[in-house]
Amino acid sequence: MAKLYKTNGEVVEITPANGKKFTLEEAQKYVDGYVELVRLKHREQLICNEEAICLDMPYNKKATEVLAESYGEGCQCLYGDIIHCLKKEF
Repeated sequence: MAKLYKTNGEVVEITPANGKKFTLEEAQKYVDGYVELVRLKHREQLICNEEAICLDMPYNKKATEVLAESYGEGCQCLYGDIIHCLKKEF
């Protein structure tokens, strides 16, 4: 099951409408715009808003921590609401 990391620190479990894979439109609604995939270890990925910095979206501490678990401290900071899911879910 996928998780939505919200900028307020809330973590919400989410599932695709069809029960298997998120559609592009679903992902865009969750991240509020164009999607960008960030690959993680263990067949996981983050789905972010590609323009989050330009749109001045709030910092996402939890998603940044998840990214650091895969790539180490000093990785980029993430902004906006972000989906964390398996690659096969999108």
